[in-house]
Amino acid sequence: TSTATPTPTNTPEPVVLIGKKVSKTTAAAGDNLTYDIPLTVTGSTAFNVVVEDTLPADMTFLGFGSAPGGAVTSQAGSLLTWSFPSLGVGTYDLYYQAQINGFLQSGAILENKAWVTYRGGGPVTAVADVTVAGNYTVKVGVYNEAGELVKTILVTQFSQPIDNIQLESSDTISSLDGADNAVTIYYGNHPIGVWDGTSDNGDPVSNGVYHIKVDNIDSSGVVLSVTQEAVVSRSISRVTVKIYNEAGEEVRRLYSYLDDPNNNLVTSVELSSNVIAPNAPGAAAPSKVILANAKGVSICTWDGRGDNGGVVSNGTYYLEFRATDGKGGETVIVKQITVQDQGGGTGVVAEPNQLTRQDPKALFQDAATGMTLTVRVYDLAGEMVDLVRGPAGGSYAVWDSTGKASGLYLAVAEVKDAAGNKVGRQVLKLTVKH
Repeated sequence: TSTATPTPTNTPEPVVLIGKKVSKTTAAAGDNLTYDIPLTVTGSTAFNVVVEDTLPADMTFLGFGSAPGGAVTSQAGSLLTWSFPSLGVGTYDLYYQAQINGFLQSGAILENKAWVTYRGGGPVTAVADVTVAGNYTVKVGVYNEAGELVKTILVTQFSQPIDNIQLESSDTISSLDGADNAVTIYYGNHPIGVWDGTSDNGDPVSNGVYHIKVDNIDSSGVVLSVTQEAVVSRSISRVTVKIYNEAGEEVRRLYSYLDDPNNNLVTSVELSSNVIAPNAPGAAAPSKVILANAKGVSICTWDGRGDNGGVVSNGTYYLEFRATDGKGGETVIVKQITVQDQGGGTGVVAEPNQLTRQDPKALFQDAATGMTLTVRVYDLAGEMVDLVRGPAGGSYAVWDSTGKASGLYLAVAEVKDAAGNKVGRQVLKLTVKH
């Protein structure tokens, strides 16, 4: 007799794949979407199959659709779950509906991710994105009582119009830097902008009633507008700082504003430094002088540049501080400061600095490249006897003393960068022996 040997049965391992589909890939606020999660089981029956899906924060769950027999569905906040004790080989579709919430910015991406796990496998993930369509161009502006636009707060696209606004925490701007220094514009619980009582150029507006207006423009050009009033009522001190050189010429003018709730004039000003070096070598940032009142409140800063954008010449300067309180009162305070510019590399040198009939030319040279030099030569009576200009970007200039009387001369060399900004000024002594 013989005994038959049984043939072993090789059961393949189950494999579960997941996909993700959505009824619209571009949608607007309030749109209802249907999501489809297809499952594919191959190999053999899969056990303890769990599918989970997390809704984006800007969507609201509406309900589950049809699901294969034996599915247990549940929702916990934004997490949706389908559970199966087992799934045989085949294809299955899981459906649910959700709605896009209101007030979303155009172009926002709502990412929806699903994943599946099962005994011996997973997680396997799938993603379906929806792009928010911006059907409305929304413009938020501040207008004075004459109807003139004083500041643009916002221009963007949203998925729905803004049909009402509120101002918080107050509708009155009563200070520059303290409490109630701005109003926040809300649409429902959404902040859409802040106005701090300034115009487009950054200056504080005058006291009065202003209108914060929201224009909603749809794709056909129809405009829907809503408006709220804001009041500006501040007692502020306007500050003007004029900076003069030793010749009394104004080289820079600065403006600032200070809260003045008690209508008290500023009576003293302090400087953070009495010396400023705008291009100090190795400095992390240009040297500045900070003007502050006696209470330490910063008024403004000066970086050693004139109104033309270039660094002023080395020397002594006078800062005239003038503050008004809006009631005719005025304070005028003058402070002195020294500018010691260290720009232009290691500075301008003149070689030789003793000129003779045999060697009458002096070469003025700056160590930095790309500079343009202008040299004015003066005699001891203060009269300019010569003006020489070096080639643009050459970093040098040459003075020929031929024909000049023997004696001591002063050469004032000014250095400009490639943009034409003055970055240095230096006085050098030259001796002429003919």
